[in-house]
Amino acid sequence: MLIDFSFYNFKSFAERTEFSMVADDKEAKSYFNAEKFKLLKTAAIYGPNAGGKSNLFKAFKFYIYLILNSANFGFEIPDEKFKLNKKYIDEPMIFEGRFIIDKIYYRYGFSIKDRKIESEWLYYRPKGREARIFERDWQEFKRGKFSEGKGVEEKTKANTLFLSSLAQWNSKTAIKIVEFFQKINFISTDFPVVITLDLMEKGVVNKDEILNMLKNADMGINDFRNERIEIRTDEKVALTPQNIGIISVNNEKLYSNKLITYHPVFDEKNNYIENIEFDFLKEESDGTKKYFGILGPVLATLKNGSILFIDELDTRIHPLLLRTIIELFNSEKNEKNAQLIFTTHNTLILNPELFSRDQIWFVSKDKYGKSELYSLLEIKGVRKNANFEKDYLKGKYGAIPYLKKILKGFDLK
Repeated sequence: MLIDFSFYNFKSFAERTEFSMVADDKEAKSYFNAEKFKLLKTAAIYGPNAGGKSNLFKAFKFYIYLILNSANFGFEIPDEKFKLNKKYIDEPMIFEGRFIIDKIYYRYGFSIKDRKIESEWLYYRPKGREARIFERDWQEFKRGKFSEGKGVEEKTKANTLFLSSLAQWNSKTAIKIVEFFQKINFISTDFPVVITLDLMEKGVVNKDEILNMLKNADMGINDFRNERIEIRTDEKVALTPQNIGIISVNNEKLYSNKLITYHPVFDEKNNYIENIEFDFLKEESDGTKKYFGILGPVLATLKNGSILFIDELDTRIHPLLLRTIIELFNSEKNEKNAQLIFTTHNTLILNPELFSRDQIWFVSKDKYGKSELYSLLEIKGVRKNANFEKDYLKGKYGAIPYLKKILKGFDLK
């Protein structure tokens, strides 16, 4: 469960930026209790194109990417600093997250300078007070009452996170934290159907669950089946936009998926006769493809009680389906307290019936190229029952494109 995440000097975010899933006591709409916190189940992030919404997600991904990969042989830390002001060239990139695993609070972070780990820290709270597990200053390490992975310090390279090294050398605490981050899912705007198919193949979700969701969405699909065929190593497969979403990789083997859906056929009196086969990729709508692609990660996240990040959740999805997905996470059916964090341009869901002010976030960018993140709760004078959509489109909250400038600069001469 995510409590909050902060970072500094990353891509378009120059200054320290904090995103929080902590519910405000006065709002208390869609939350659950964990440790000493009230945590939100969902959060929506709005902002103009090129404002920095995707960079916010990239900051999360960068943090997790280093945790999962920095111990790999030959790993090189990417340089993703803010590049539009010389002040930040010599500044470190800094990342810190607070999260709860098995009812225990952790705070873990690190700073990067010259493509090396400048500092690193891990704290936890087993008995009400925060205690040190370890701290790092360049290649000097200090431990608290933590004896796992003795001698790993000498094996940890300057470009490797100590946490990652500990996990590699079988520290139970480090492995538990790494596995927590492995379960976090990031979904882009494309939503390839292969994600859902692979989750079905692994038994994480089952066909009946997916089919039930498709039927309830009224897409005219009665059934579906998938044919998975192994691609021989001597076969040449051209990855095209048409098939990239159906190629699976499992145990270093390639598989081609052929998804077939079944639709009802009726006679002249509208009586059902039989089902007819549709080639999913060729004959189903883009909206149906995206909805199918999203169902696997959504159901897997709800089952695992993990975290799902979705960039542009609203793309090619009807507002009512979008609302249903959000309500599913907000509802009591979300028994394991899974969290959904997404970016969107859809303002129809921007209302106090669905979201409290602490669940709504905005990203905007100034004329110097710096992105800023803030929540609706931070804006003074906004009532709980205000017309969020109307006020946002009027520009009262910022984080919208400057249309007058666009029109002023448009000249047909």
